[in-house]
Amino acid sequence: MSQAAPGIKLYGDGALMRKLKALPDKVFGKVVFQANRRAMIPVLKMARAKVAVNYGILKKSLGVKTKKYPRKGLIFTVVGPRSGFKQTVGSEVKKKAGRGEGGKFVSRGTKKITRNIDPRFYAHLVEGGHKVKGGGFVQARPFIRPAFEAMKAGLMSRYKAELAAGIVREAKKDA
Repeated sequence: MSQAAPGIKLYGDGALMRKLKALPDKVFGKVVFQANRRAMIPVLKMARAKVAVNYGILKKSLGVKTKKYPRKGLIFTVVGPRSGFKQTVGSEVKKKAGRGEGGKFVSRGTKKITRNIDPRFYAHLVEGGHKVKGGGFVQARPFIRPAFEAMKAGLMSRYKAELAAGIVREAKKDA
């Protein structure tokens, strides 16, 4: 019998809770893990639709991460930027060589300026806004919180549906 099941509180769905308690520990963890993940997919899709696109790296990096802490009996899911999406972006800038005819600067060729961009390190700045060195402020362009707030009402019902589907799926495997 599952020892972690009492930590889950599903109000108004006693039948589903009884089925969860009847599952073996390993199957219980798998079903809850998958249900957490699958319930957050609509939030991820809406966050991707709302994100401000500059290079498109942040949009590509958004994903769902589910983490288990078995000693505490905790499973939680996060929607946010994933690792592995670091890219080098750059632009060409004219080199200023000095004064030419008429006192104007003369350019001699171009120079490529590149920098590494990793969405994990700037997603929170896009979400919440930030100060800049010159004393200005970059306005917030939230995308994760509005997506979560829009989907929050149906999140628990989606979670319950995914749990029920997972229980049925595991029961079919055992049969």
